[in-house]
Amino acid sequence: MIENISIFHYITWYDRLVIFGFPLSGAVPTTIYGGMNGEMIRALPNTYTELQMSVSHYLSLLFEDHGFSPLTGRLFTLLLFADKPLSLQEMSEKLEVSKAAVSVQIRSLERESLCRKVPSGKDRRDYYCISGDLCATIIRSKLEQVRKFRDTVDGILDALVKCSAVEPQDEASYAAFKERYSELSMLYHLLAGKLQGVEKEWLQGRANSRGELDFRSPEYI
Repeated sequence: MIENISIFHYITWYDRLVIFGFPLSGAVPTTIYGGMNGEMIRALPNTYTELQMSVSHYLSLLFEDHGFSPLTGRLFTLLLFADKPLSLQEMSEKLEVSKAAVSVQIRSLERESLCRKVPSGKDRRDYYCISGDLCATIIRSKLEQVRKFRDTVDGILDALVKCSAVEPQDEASYAAFKERYSELSMLYHLLAGKLQGVEKEWLQGRANSRGELDFRSPEYI
């Protein structure tokens, strides 16, 4: 059944899990959004400002969970909502943090290809904006991560097979490790194969969604 699941199913499934309704200061009237089997209900902000605050809060936590500074998530949010490239000074002022802190964390986003530096004919300051094709960039990044882990697992399995001497007391451990790592290898080979065609499918789906189709419609859920 897995081969019949398109990228749109993954995107829609992930979107249903994202919780934007973080508590704000004071009492905030909310609208309840129903999810599958009632387990994905979320409270949506009522104003655009509240939405920006909620997204910033969520992404700061998400980036922190992945080993980044919470400021990295706030910077990413700022660029997501920006209608033009922003300078380090502008980002510093909007987030009320030091320019030095912004400079350090913006490099993290650059390394992940989530933002890019753009030239400005007006001055010598550096300006930043979201990468041109953010979704395709994310797909390529995930594919590269999966490939690296797959190759690491395969290398360890090759080394395991070449182990000519296994002490009797280690035979049970050897068999258990080999079985588990063999399954990991199968999983990551499967994931790499699926992700290889995702970028093309995404680009085609985006083109369709900009026409008559909306990939968030029930047709793709």
